[in-house]
Amino acid sequence: MAFKTFGVNEYLTSADVNAYLTQQQVARKTSTESVTSSTTLQDDNDLFMTLSASTNYWLDGILITDGAVGGDFKLQFVLPSGWIRWIANGPVSGATATVTDTDRNWKVTATSTVMGTIASGTSSIVHVAGILRIGTSGGTFKLQWAQGTSSGTATRVFANSFLRCTRMLA
Repeated sequence: MAFKTFGVNEYLTSADVNAYLTQQQVARKTSTESVTSSTTLQDDNDLFMTLSASTNYWLDGILITDGAVGGDFKLQFVLPSGWIRWIANGPVSGATATVTDTDRNWKVTATSTVMGTIASGTSSIVHVAGILRIGTSGGTFKLQWAQGTSSGTATRVFANSFLRCTRMLA
């Protein structure tokens, strides 16, 4: 939906606010977070938001990561209900130390995907995009992540990584 252009002496109504101003939510990491020696998915401390029931959203986000060559980065999204179709544009899935190629993963459910990492201290960008269809129960949408392979070198998601969900009309 396009943003509204208001005319002179036109009032902002509650319907205008709902239709034009509350279309997106953004979750941004305020500090870098790390996981060491663990492949168990854990909730990200910052990258989550509450989504409305029976609503469709466009997901767009950038995850800034690094980790040991063999550690990799495993991610998964969790929805309150409904399903997700998304594309992860970035490091090749499941490929250790291979981040020069682009992989497009089409997911229909909240299953985890492993992305390659180059080395600790060398950042990789994981771009995620897709459509979320929230079912009849709204609630928390969140990123979960861990190491793809347990490593004593930390896998990190850096501050200023973000997720943005923009409400779509039916």
